[in-house]
Amino acid sequence: MEFSVKNFDLLQELSLTQGVVERKTTIPILGKHLVRGRWQQVTLTATDLELSIRTACEAKVKKEGSGTIPAKNSLSWCDCCPRRNPFQAARKHTGCKS
Repeated sequence: MEFSVKNFDLLQELSLTQGVVERKTTIPILGKHLVRGRWQQVTLTATDLELSIRTACEAKVKKEGSGTIPAKNSLSWCDCCPRRNPFQAARKHTGCKS
């Protein structure tokens, strides 16, 4: 997965999902955002098993894919970058080899 998105747009979507993500949980995946880049948009999904939220914003997607990012740090990553600069993310495939 590889995409570029306006920092302000991503920050706005992340702030919407922060209230849903579990901070202290016995199930580690609940403390993460599912990020999916496809169809020229980035989709963020968060859940606490009772409530779920999915948001999306426009992006330049170079390679489609998905992955998870820790919700605890994601807002601070975007907040420290200048708002006019695009936020770029890339994830290399780490699949299993047989």
